[in-house]
Amino acid sequence: MQRRFPGVVNWYDAVQAYYADLEDDCESLPDFIALTLGCVKEPSQDWTPMGTPRPAVRHALDATREARKTYTETAPAAKAEGAHDERGHAGVYRRSVFPHLIDPAGARADTEHERLVQVSAFEAFTIAEQHIFPEALRVLQADCRALATVLDASADLKRRAAQAASREDSRAALGVVRDARKSAHFDLAGSPGRSVLRLAGTVLILAFDGSRRLIQPSRPWGPGRAPSRASTHVFGGGPDEGAPSQPGTLGEDYREAGPELAEQALASQESGSFYEEQRAGAASQIEVLSAFLDEVFREHHRPQERSGYPSGHRVSLKRLMAFEADPRRYSGLWSRKRTPQQKDPAVSLLIDLSGSMAGDKCDAALKGAILLVEALDRVGIPFAVNGFQDCLIPFVRLGECMTSEVRARIGGMPDEVYGTRMRGNNKPQFNDDGPCVRQAAEALAQWPATDRLLIVISDGQPAGKHSGPSDLEDALAEIDAMPAAPRVVGLGLGKDTRHVEKYYEHAVAEVPPNNLPDELRTIVTTLFD
Repeated sequence: MQRRFPGVVNWYDAVQAYYADLEDDCESLPDFIALTLGCVKEPSQDWTPMGTPRPAVRHALDATREARKTYTETAPAAKAEGAHDERGHAGVYRRSVFPHLIDPAGARADTEHERLVQVSAFEAFTIAEQHIFPEALRVLQADCRALATVLDASADLKRRAAQAASREDSRAALGVVRDARKSAHFDLAGSPGRSVLRLAGTVLILAFDGSRRLIQPSRPWGPGRAPSRASTHVFGGGPDEGAPSQPGTLGEDYREAGPELAEQALASQESGSFYEEQRAGAASQIEVLSAFLDEVFREHHRPQERSGYPSGHRVSLKRLMAFEADPRRYSGLWSRKRTPQQKDPAVSLLIDLSGSMAGDKCDAALKGAILLVEALDRVGIPFAVNGFQDCLIPFVRLGECMTSEVRARIGGMPDEVYGTRMRGNNKPQFNDDGPCVRQAAEALAQWPATDRLLIVISDGQPAGKHSGPSDLEDALAEIDAMPAAPRVVGLGLGKDTRHVEKYYEHAVAEVPPNNLPDELRTIVTTLFD
């Protein structure tokens, strides 16, 4: 921002000063505000991770740090000077930016520098949309659910929240949020209803406006100039900035943003409930699989006696009798206790979320995923869960532990198949197997493990937006050539899925949806053979 708009330096300095004053009171603010302040602070300290006791904020900062670095490096210089940049080429502009313009006919980018500016802006937005916004949204939804839980338990706070919302009083809303974080109910799990979630969402949005009013610099637009509507919105104030916000001053965007946030939080809550129902139904299978994996782990860590050595702690009677018949066996008479080579596996599950998976197949895929991840989590085996349509859709990252948030994410997987997932990819008309299998395999190959297993579940031929059958063949050939290549198993779900045997060296075709959990259990256990 400072590279493209040098005039924001005063505002940035004010944010830094505000953050320094806020550190003692930071615990009273929502996680989302703490996250945004961390995003402001880290670049100024050479990207040194910000120390914070909040797990959600720390995780979001860690997960987005590389993306935020890349984001800051995409902007060109403010003036058309310096070396030529290929991104300003007319062909690059036509391929990347032009298809996404709202009014292509009215948009003009006649110079190389202007094309470079627009291409860079589009690249930066894509980075933010794919790698930064999703993490921030998860933090925001968690704030909304936590506040709603407190409002449900406190009649006084709920009354104050309703008053702040009806008056659009941002300062009062910020006070409600701060007091809610100090409540004994704040960290408790709850299932607030739709109405209180909508109230919590509205109060949070108002509170964020109130927090912005605290960090505005004095007259950032310079002496003698009236603030434009845009600058007033950005800096959160105006000439009468000391007065409380008045009814109607925040505009329709604030009235809509709170309920939308609540709907997102509610969708996450409902996904979590659906997950828990499915997990309860698979409880016995989870117990069996986790017990098996646990026994395998113990076996691979337990010292075992092996014979055939020239020295050791005892003589092998079996080899001693063989020595009587053949004296040349003398060098192998002794036994030793050896610890077997330790297995350190990792598993990645990749699920086709195209529209053809709707119905029994989608339900079976979710049940199979729940069985697998719950058992792996119990014994400490790292795993990842991804879906795919025209791109990879991450649900669980490698090494991520099971939490209510993670379970809610997995529970929302079927919504992608029907194109209804809140803030989802929602392109069930595509299944780009090749690129997505390659991407999942590359991530798994980079994970430190002795055994890597990638399970791909699909019910149809590769028919993607960007790829076809030959791309899947090429991707699997590239995976085989990887230095730490995972074992890839293709599962054809339902009838007419013999094609998986054509593409995958290890394949199981025409798996009945009801048998998928058992098939997954069988495949995972072979990882230890």
